[in-house]
Amino acid sequence: MITVQTNLIDVIDKIKKEWLTKDAQIEVNEDIANTLRNAISTRIHSRGEASDGSSIGTYSESYARMRDRMGLQTSYVDLKVYGELQSSFVVERSGNTSYSIGFDNSEDADKAGYMEEHFGKDIWEPSTQELRQIDRILSDRLNNTI
Repeated sequence: MITVQTNLIDVIDKIKKEWLTKDAQIEVNEDIANTLRNAISTRIHSRGEASDGSSIGTYSESYARMRDRMGLQTSYVDLKVYGELQSSFVVERSGNTSYSIGFDNSEDADKAGYMEEHFGKDIWEPSTQELRQIDRILSDRLNNTI
């Protein structure tokens, strides 16, 4: 006869103790929010990609000429001229242990909404790949706890 014995109860107790404290929740949620914000911002402003991974779009000929005169790239839409949308896309504490990602002023939030309507794409929603990053963060933290 084979006897099987585990320390599963001890592991579960350790996870509860280390993950269910307010400080632990704050730390994990803040890390996830910052990682997600940075990934979304990089996707949009460095690669010019919408949430589905496709190109946000292309600039009109006249707008591309203006961008070129300003020394900005023109091969794809990156929603970056002065950096206002990028710098106002922030992480803020929104509750006891929760964080929100969004724009810190209504003018840029409106611009972002207009851009999504104009290009007909979700732009600021997390992509599948970005959501997988969150799964990896949680998995890594869980593995480090165990």
